[in-house]
Order: sequence, then C-alpha cells, then structure tokens
Amino acid sequence: MVNEYLRNDPLDLILTDKLNEAFFLLSGNKKCSNQLILKLLNAVKDKPVPLKNLRAFPPKIINIPTSYKCTLGCKMCSSGFQNTTSIREEKFLTHDEFNSLMPWIKESSIISFVGLGETLESPYIFDFLEKTRKKTTYLVTSGVPLKENTFFRLIECNLDYLQFSFDGNSSIGHGGGKKNYIRGFWEKIKTLQKIKHEHSGKTPKISIRVAVDKENIASLDELLNFSYEYKVNEVFLVPFVPIEQMFFDTSLFDNFNVNKNRLNQIIKIWRKKGLDVRTSIKNIFLHNANSPCMSIDNIVNFGYELDSPTVCCSSLSLPIKTQGYLPKEFWNSFPLRYLRYLHFSCEQTELPEFCKTCWTENAKNVSENYEQLTTINHEDALTLYNKASELKRIKKYLESQKGFNQLLKKPLHSSTRSSIYFHLGEIKIIKENYNEALSYMKQAVKFNYTHKRAFTYLYLLLSFHDVPTPIQRKKKVYLKWISSRK
Repeated sequence: MVNEYLRNDPLDLILTDKLNEAFFLLSGNKKCSNQLILKLLNAVKDKPVPLKNLRAFPPKIINIPTSYKCTLGCKMCSSGFQNTTSIREEKFLTHDEFNSLMPWIKESSIISFVGLGETLESPYIFDFLEKTRKKTTYLVTSGVPLKENTFFRLIECNLDYLQFSFDGNSSIGHGGGKKNYIRGFWEKIKTLQKIKHEHSGKTPKISIRVAVDKENIASLDELLNFSYEYKVNEVFLVPFVPIEQMFFDTSLFDNFNVNKNRLNQIIKIWRKKGLDVRTSIKNIFLHNANSPCMSIDNIVNFGYELDSPTVCCSSLSLPIKTQGYLPKEFWNSFPLRYLRYLHFSCEQTELPEFCKTCWTENAKNVSENYEQLTTINHEDALTLYNKASELKRIKKYLESQKGFNQLLKKPLHSSTRSSIYFHLGEIKIIKENYNEALSYMKQAVKFNYTHKRAFTYLYLLLSFHDVPTPIQRKKKVYLKWISSRK
C-alpha cells in the first residue's frame, strides 16, 4: 500500500520503484508536462529496475541538530550565524521532531548531537541523551555553556564522547583567537578531566575538532601539547573550508601542497608521542584525494529541514524527502542507488559536481579549482536562458538547442548548467533520441543532484540500458573506526 504522502507525487513514486502506481496516477492526469514521463513509463513496463542490486542498509552514523541558536558569531561559520544568533523561529529541536527521527536512530550505531547552533543551549538535550543511552553518543559543543553541573549530568546520561569545536588562535574561528577565550577553554578541559578522574570515570571521552587555517597552523604544536598534557582522547585537525572567496587566502587550500605537508608532519610527530590526532574518521593524514567516499552509505545528516537530510558528512541533498518512507526505503531509493553507482563504479569525472567541491573527496581539486567551483552566472545568462526556453516552448527545437549550447560555453552556476542540460535532454526525448537524452540527463543531475524531474527521466532512460555490474564498496578502514567507538 502506498503511503498517503506519496499518492499525489508520481515522480516520488517512480524514484522509489512504484511504477504501476505512478502510471495509474499519471494516466488520469492530462497535464502536458507529464505526458513524456507517461510515455516512457509505458515503454519500460517490462524492463528491469535500474541499479536494483545497489542497495544498502541504513547508515550507522546519524548527525542530529538540537539547537538553531548560537551567540559566538564565528566568521568561518557555515551554518549562517556570522551575523545572527538564530536561524529558525523554533530555536530548538522539539520532542516531537526528535521522535520523528526514532526509526533512523533505531537503525544506527552512533548518534552525534551536533549543530546547527550550540548543542548545549537546548533545554531538551538531556532527554534526548536518555533516549539514546544504548547507542554510542557524541555531543559537539563550543564548550561556552558547559558548567560543572552540566558535565555531571552528561556523565549520568552515559554520554560516550564530548567533542569541542575549538580553533586556537584563528581570528575567524571559535572565540576569534582571543587569549582569554583560549585560556578559559583549557582551564575547562583541565577541570573536566579532574572531575572524571575523581569519579573514576572513563566517559565521556574528550575530543577536540580544530578547523585548521594558515593562522592557527603555526600554533598547532601548542594546542596539541595542551591536548596531550590534559589527556584529550582524540584531536581532529580538519582543514577550514572557505565558504566565501574572501577567505580562500586564509585557508590551507591556498598553496595546498606546502600546507598539506606541513600539517601531515605535525600529525606524524604527535602521533609518535602517543596522541590520537588525525584529519578525519577515515584518514590520519591529509591526502590529495580519497576514493571511494567515506561518507556514502555510512552517514545521514539531519539539518534545518528534518525531512531533507544530507547523505554525507557535508551537504549533498536528494530530490526526495524522508517523509512517508521507512529508512530502508528512503536509503534505497533510486537517487541513492545512482549515487553508489557513481562513487563505487565510475571515474571521478562522473561524480556529482557537488562532490568536486568537497575536501574529503578531492582536496587538491578544491585547491586548484576553487574559483571555478564557486562560479556565478554570466551577466547575460538569464536573458539567453529565457530566450532558449521560450523557443523550446513554441517547439522551435533546433533554434532552442542552438541557444542552449551557446549558453553552455559561458561561465554558469551549477544549477543553471543543470537546467540547460535538462532542457536539451527533454528535446531529445521529444524526438525519441533516447541515447542522447540519457547523456544529457546524466549531466543534469551531475550539476544539480536535487533536480527531481531530471532524475525521473534518468531512471526511465536507464531502464532501456544495461548498466555494468557495480564493483563492491571497500570500506574496511571506515567500519573499523565505527566499531572502535562502541
């Protein structure tokens, strides 16, 4: 039986392999924009489900936001708190919202309470921890609201890891690099470890995550020395990823090879001293690139809109929402199967454009192509796009194609490029040139992974073709890290 939420969206039905229901719904709808989809649906009735063998269990790591409020105003903040203290009218995750995530929590091993604001500001955080006592739990905080009585409550709730976001003397990081903030931070770490020792407790283990830039890399030895002295359990040295062009020169991606080698040398020295320091949960050292992606199949990241999670450690979203699906169904919808196919069976050039902007996937590419990856539309793009779209609407397809192809030669934002490929692909479908249409729809979703209609066409077009048997995912290192957290 089809969930009530899905009944009115034939595209959702197709992307979750409910072709009969989608056909029934579309057959009674004479809306012109869906007639091409209906025609393709009819043509693939007896065809195999595309990429049906690329299924996976729901992710073992879930990141859950508890707060949409923060008062630090860090310049490097990617959540939107640079100039505001709240990013949602409801400032905290509610009990009802948390309960809606329970199906995902039940499937997971590790629950990380992180962001989008200051986690410990939530008045419900201890209730959430009580409900997840049987899981391995992380709590990420700046540490600013943390008092001794709060720490005692975290111990009582059986919190496994308390991770601090701390950026040392970086002027754009937590605390703005101010000496008083840094001094207060280490005093707090010292006090927390003393409390644990006095109560013969092993948890919560203390973790520190540092966003490393050119400014604080010079003082990492001091930071790591304090971490070693105060018996911090693990330190993550994560390259700061600039969210704006103006911060690129302050990041490690400017002159990347030199900064990479410098960071790796620091990590090597301190690991020899016995400190667990690394760049990510998969890798100890910073690499030019990583393949396959460590996040795919392993992490789901709930954020501002709970029904639109990202499916990696960054912010790659899907064209469908979780509402109406059990975790196993959502996690094995066509967009996720196709993502597995791209990451585990194809060349890196075929990956979603978003993945090329991800430092964990390809740090060197971010370094060398940052300006290109953050391209905005050419000044004439909108006018030319609208003109080509109108030509398509009035069925002057050859002129429309010519206009779109000319536009592709200009600097364009990824979403605009995606829309152009989509229109070119739809023209090919109209002309029943399905091979070329497939190539265009692949490009459309490559440049915008949330393009639902392009994904629907891609699903149906792939049904005409035999896709090579995907290789098996290699993830032993990553799974080893997961098991070590228990």
